[in-house]
Amino acid sequence: MIAKFVKENKEQLITVPVNAQEGISKKKRMSPSIDVKGALALSATVITFLMALTLVETGINSETLPQIGAVFVVSVISLAIFVIIERRIATPLVYLRLLKDKILLPSYIILMATRITMFIAYPAIVQLVRSPIPLGFGGDAVDAANIQLPFMIMFLVFASVTPLIINRIGRLMPIIIGSVISLLGSLGLLIFHSTEFAVSTNLAIIASGLSMTATATWNIIVSSSPKTFIGISVGVGALLLFIGMAIGPALTGVYLESHETIDGIPGSYPSLESYNLVYLTSALLSAVSLGFVLMLKKRAAKKEIEV
Repeated sequence: MIAKFVKENKEQLITVPVNAQEGISKKKRMSPSIDVKGALALSATVITFLMALTLVETGINSETLPQIGAVFVVSVISLAIFVIIERRIATPLVYLRLLKDKILLPSYIILMATRITMFIAYPAIVQLVRSPIPLGFGGDAVDAANIQLPFMIMFLVFASVTPLIINRIGRLMPIIIGSVISLLGSLGLLIFHSTEFAVSTNLAIIASGLSMTATATWNIIVSSSPKTFIGISVGVGALLLFIGMAIGPALTGVYLESHETIDGIPGSYPSLESYNLVYLTSALLSAVSLGFVLMLKKRAAKKEIEV
């Protein structure tokens, strides 16, 4: 359909940024091109980083430690090459000036923190439910799904109603409220996780806060990005979001490596302390989001941005 209906322009006006933070740009007539080198370097950075996280998740020992270190080094080198390429090319894949923006950078960090929080707490629940008593609830897959279901319902509900909340109280307040709610839910999960009802309730609270925070943060990213670079800005946010989704389960895997064996039951299962580390990290990440949104509020007040 694209080949039939979309006509290719061999030469067109390409917008080249002069000052991305202030949205100043100029147009230059040139043939459109794809930043292939930048795409390859970025792909190598992300792939090797995720490979390192996967190796960490499988366990750190004398055999895997050199592999983890080597892959992380390759990821860092690829990232450095990517930055060099993006600074030199006329039409880069990512305008690095966007990462210097005082509004966008904290928003990107908040977005990534929300996804790490979601995917660090959510997967651990399955292991908790399936583990035998006293290290878990001794349930099956259906029990795990029933406990997780309120989480997904509340995430969907608040993703739908947050735009209405933004219209009433502004762009930043929903992020503040959402961060506080997810922080309280994480602390509740840390203190009260001895029953299925307590776990399910606290998961629903966390989901409400995370959904409100993520939806309002996307609003900030889109509305605060220079109009010329909105697509690229959203792409950067999506990339960091997906990286956060990969970091969360890897951290959970590292924490759950602390195993205990129950007498009379073959095999080993995550210790109760490992779950506490998961919930504590979830609370800390919510606190990080709260800290960055308060920073955003302060910077917005200085710039006299209407929120």
